Amino acid sequence: MGATPEVTALVTVLIPERAKDIYPDAAMRTALASLEVRGNIPIEEQINLLPFKLDDLANLRAFRVEPNTIFLTDGPKDSLDATEQSLLVVSAAVGGPSETGSREIFARNLFSGVPGYKDVQITGSDVIRLSGQQTYQLMAEAKDSTTGKDVKLVQWLRFGNGAFVRFLGIASADQWSDAFPRFRTVRDGLAARQ
Repeated sequence: MGATPEVTALVTVLIPERAKDIYPDAAMRTALASLEVRGNIPIEEQINLLPFKLDDLANLRAFRVEPNTIFLTDGPKDSLDATEQSLLVVSAAVGGPSETGSREIFARNLFSGVPGYKDVQITGSDVIRLSGQQTYQLMAEAKDSTTGKDVKLVQWLRFGNGAFVRFLGIASADQWSDAFPRFRTVRDGLAARQ
């Protein structure tokens, strides 16, 4: 057990019987004798823990990383308010339909769960092929629930290997012509983590 004023850590190590000789108790005690707590983890280090890589952020700034998810913006604020500054959220998840016919319904259902917008009108949907994989694109217009400001949204879902990657881009209607090509650049730079 280790502690600092901000954190208490309890570590339990279970070693299989067949590995007891490789990891004796004394070696484990030595390995666990020190504890390092950092005030924050650099965003670059957090990005390197994602299950995917983004080769080109198109001058968008990463401001938050959560498990399997990165939040990018083009403004100075660390904010999810896409009416002030464009927002692109890229996330990976296990699952999704394996049958091609079910993927469009899945994409629409996932898109319908985007909070904070009203009067959402889907303006286009399409299946596109990116890097040899089917990608489901949904485009929409809506109003911000709080301000009533016009926004545009795009969602791309790329399926493969029992998982999917979702790109959700949102920008105010007056910033859309600048934001959309940048969202596409980030999307096109998706690569598997080696």
